[in-house]
Amino acid sequence: MFDEQTEKFYAGLLKEHGSPLFLINEKKLKESYENLSAALKEYYPKNLIAYSYKTNYLPAICETLSKFGARAEIVSGFEYDIAKKIGTEGKNIIWNGPHKTDEDLKNALREKCRLNIDNKEELGRLEKIAKEMGTVVNIGLRVYSESNARIFQTWSRFGFCIEDHEAESVVRMTLRELPHLKICGLHTHLGTNISHPEIYRSVIQKLGQFNASVIRKNNISLQYIDIGGGFPLPSNKPRYLGEWGVPPIGDYVKNIADALSAYFKDELPLLIIEPGRYLVGDAVKLFATIISQKIKGGEQWVVVNSSISALPRAEYIDYPVAVSQKQKSDAGGKINTVIFGLSCMPNDILGRAQLPALREGDVVEISGVGAYSITSSSQWIALRPAVVFVKENEETKPISEREAAKDVIFLK
Repeated sequence: MFDEQTEKFYAGLLKEHGSPLFLINEKKLKESYENLSAALKEYYPKNLIAYSYKTNYLPAICETLSKFGARAEIVSGFEYDIAKKIGTEGKNIIWNGPHKTDEDLKNALREKCRLNIDNKEELGRLEKIAKEMGTVVNIGLRVYSESNARIFQTWSRFGFCIEDHEAESVVRMTLRELPHLKICGLHTHLGTNISHPEIYRSVIQKLGQFNASVIRKNNISLQYIDIGGGFPLPSNKPRYLGEWGVPPIGDYVKNIADALSAYFKDELPLLIIEPGRYLVGDAVKLFATIISQKIKGGEQWVVVNSSISALPRAEYIDYPVAVSQKQKSDAGGKINTVIFGLSCMPNDILGRAQLPALREGDVVEISGVGAYSITSSSQWIALRPAVVFVKENEETKPISEREAAKDVIFLK
């Protein structure tokens, strides 16, 4: 529910830019970044925050978070181009991911980006390129714990396994056969929406054991631990879960910090974290207009002028839905409401909520949609909405115009 003043502000933007409309809130971006930064400062000052570009790589978002102090975490060449376009120095770019082209690797070496390596083939290509360029490259190895993956359902597809000695064999191979590569960090990423902070502690325990049994025994000086991201938001409850309790970000940071202090006693490494959803999720809203309404089986069914093509994660995330104060006060009680998209598919559902009786022309607000929405959207049936950036002082800046057919249809 939003108040009368806020409703007028939104109504003016909808009139100017059309409906549906994505709004990005700079205040929310700053609030999330400062909350995380404050927790890190309290529990583990030796840290570095790198924003996960893949979560939402709109340059306005990346540039704003860079202004607050975030580095860039990228997984593709075009994300590298975005980082450079907004003025990010190579030393402030962390390049992850399972696929880096030779050109990507050359750019990373020229710009002195931080590289975390995912597979043996990539190690071999990087060694060849580094040799050709006459340089020695500091690298991190992406590793994972198979036992933790079984217990906590964390990811095990990427990187080198600790338990079956794959990671150890890669370390020995690098020392023995790849003289232009120097291991100086360990990287991992547990997955997404990790709802229990203790899972991070368990994973860091595995990293600490690997450091003691393999890294230090091979006289490698470990400079950093990159723990990735995966921090959840209350507003991004997975549909398949009944209860969804999300601890504050400080609980996550404290568990990570305590684990590092316990398992890396001799010399605390630099902690790198790579949040995406936590930083941008709550900073973006989608506004859509109701085009039809009916009561069906005791529920209110409304269809809005947007679709899961604009909000693909709505299929399995329960985003918060609200209506204006005026709509609520005019309508009386609330009823179970299903918000359908405009497509011809029955599973095109943008949300479910307890809402008052609605009618054609009413506007619904879907919150918490900053992660994997705008940049994962498609032109399936409905073209993409306009995007507007709302600055801290409430000045507005159009980021992209509403798409038209000419933007996607090319006739020869």
